[in-house]
Amino acid sequence: KKHLSWTQITLQVILNLLGAEGNPNTYRLVGEVMDEDQLMKNAADIHILKPALNLFQIYTMFYFTEYKRVVDIIMENEFGYFEKSIPGISMLMVNAFQSAISCIKMASKTGRSKYKTMAKKFKMKMDGWVKKGVSTNSYMIGAWSALGFLLSSAHSLAYDKQNPNVLQYQALVDAEWLALLGKNHEAKAKYEVAILLARGLIQDQATAHVLYSDFLFSLGNSTEGVHHACLAVELFEEWGAMAVVDQLKENKRLSTMFL
Repeated sequence: KKHLSWTQITLQVILNLLGAEGNPNTYRLVGEVMDEDQLMKNAADIHILKPALNLFQIYTMFYFTEYKRVVDIIMENEFGYFEKSIPGISMLMVNAFQSAISCIKMASKTGRSKYKTMAKKFKMKMDGWVKKGVSTNSYMIGAWSALGFLLSSAHSLAYDKQNPNVLQYQALVDAEWLALLGKNHEAKAKYEVAILLARGLIQDQATAHVLYSDFLFSLGNSTEGVHHACLAVELFEEWGAMAVVDQLKENKRLSTMFL
């Protein structure tokens, strides 16, 4: 039953990213395959179900820039909740990255120190992984890879002293962190490093272009901002996430580019 539930959640994430459901609330895992509210009612019977659902909710919300909702889920649980509940899965690296970025975005938006403190915890965790190297087991990696063309760059095991699956995430978190601190020149260099490190990882490179575009617009550099946003659109289209593409195209800064 737990494997069926995990498969249902994964499939619903894909449908949301594809835009196949016609659901205006694309960040919510509600559609043909499952209803997140109903699934949560069954969580008491399957201990892995709540953390699995929360993990995929964060994953989906992040791509639709629902950063406040991501942070709300983080705050509902203790730090390290996913590592304790479902240890060893490759998505923990992605989750730490998405959590860090979401906290930084909320710190930038609200100026509240609690979000900055939360972001720093995730940043330190990722820095530690890079420094020490990360060893994850193979649990669920096969299933994650099997998502096919949409999730074509599933994260592999890291056997080297430095985890290659974390480097692009670390660079992006560093870039956002530096931008938060107002160190714009250093941040710009880090964004460009992150884009290079993410080559071959379609969704990560697309995300890097989105974040870099937002940063450039914040500096008033609309020419480069539009350029990187358009690159993000192309990459998300290649990945198959058409609902994300539609949201990017609806952005008021870009809407005239796609008429």
